[in-house]
Amino acid sequence: MTNTLFDIYTPLILWTGLGILLFRFIPNSLPRWLGRALFWVGVPIEILALARQTNFSGNWGLAPLVTLVALTLGLGLSCLCWQVLRSPALPKPNQSWFNRSREGSFILAAMLGNTGFVGLALAPYLIESDSLNVAVFYSIAHNLFGPYVFGVLVASYFGRFHSEHRWWLNRRDLLIVPCLWTFILGYLTKSIEFPYFIASGLEASIGVVSCSAFVPIGIRRAQISGWKSFPMALIPSSLRVAIVPGLIGCFCLTDTETRFF
Repeated sequence: MTNTLFDIYTPLILWTGLGILLFRFIPNSLPRWLGRALFWVGVPIEILALARQTNFSGNWGLAPLVTLVALTLGLGLSCLCWQVLRSPALPKPNQSWFNRSREGSFILAAMLGNTGFVGLALAPYLIESDSLNVAVFYSIAHNLFGPYVFGVLVASYFGRFHSEHRWWLNRRDLLIVPCLWTFILGYLTKSIEFPYFIASGLEASIGVVSCSAFVPIGIRRAQISGWKSFPMALIPSSLRVAIVPGLIGCFCLTDTETRFF
């Protein structure tokens, strides 16, 4: 058990710690460029590799269904919480804090957080190899429908709220998401055998991209200068890591017991 926990948390602590250490020595623009590189190149290649490896046969429709329910639930609860926080009955240190850009960030934090890469990197240590395909399928569904569908639409909506053609721009932003296209490409080429160097490169990309995604987490963590935003951040974090998973878990357990009995 101790060895398993060590294997699980070593990449997370190591690469996140590297990001914290690098913060003092890197240019301010590097985190943004690293994020763009992951969005446009790294994650699409990883999704391509996972789509080619994952066995989609069998009754695994529950994975994308649970993903959609969880994301929709997170969206609804985050919007509800934001309206409650804006209520005149609650004391507010700064009313100007409640603007549309922060509302979008609040909703994205509650819906998505930053756990997709962490779960994908830790799953092989927690799940039997026979069941790993289901976890990978869920991760693919979450990474597709979460950041690259719901997330893109929410960010585009709040970021382009005052644009004249924002609805067309929202659809355009969704259609140019590279992960959607690499997933389709990976699924359609499952039966095609790639040359060894390409196949091995795709296999290696899974671990490389997952570890690389921890580095920006450390960089952003090092940028936090105080705790004044902690109470507000605690609300979407609680929704993301506790409330929504708890509700989904209770529903799945109830549904399983109902079918069993």
